[in-house]
Amino acid sequence: MLVQFVILGSGDKSLEYYFGGLPARYPGRIGSFIGYNDELAHWIEAGSDFFVMPSIFEPCGLNQMYSLRYGTLPIVRATGGLEDTVQQYDERSGTGTGFKFWKSGADAIYYTVGWAVSTYFDRKIIWGR
Repeated sequence: MLVQFVILGSGDKSLEYYFGGLPARYPGRIGSFIGYNDELAHWIEAGSDFFVMPSIFEPCGLNQMYSLRYGTLPIVRATGGLEDTVQQYDERSGTGTGFKFWKSGADAIYYTVGWAVSTYFDRKIIWGR
């Protein structure tokens, strides 16, 4: 199984430095783009299976709306507009528009991404809906 992550954004200099240096540490295996490009952001989102948005504060949020439009399931921290616009996936009924987590932190993201990936592989019929 191959998993790829794309991280787009700018602002936190320590993260920019870390991710900007990864291609030199792992040539041919990792690329990075530090900055923001709206067209690139849409291409990335439209071509992804999942979109992770771990916002601590999000009054509205457009990216989860783009995700839903492109068929890219959002994985969001349940806050503000993310809580309002993403319907939690329900395993019993097979309904919902994405995956939510409530606590901030790496564990919450890790387990929710794991749940989403498990659903992707184990429930192909439901996933197609």
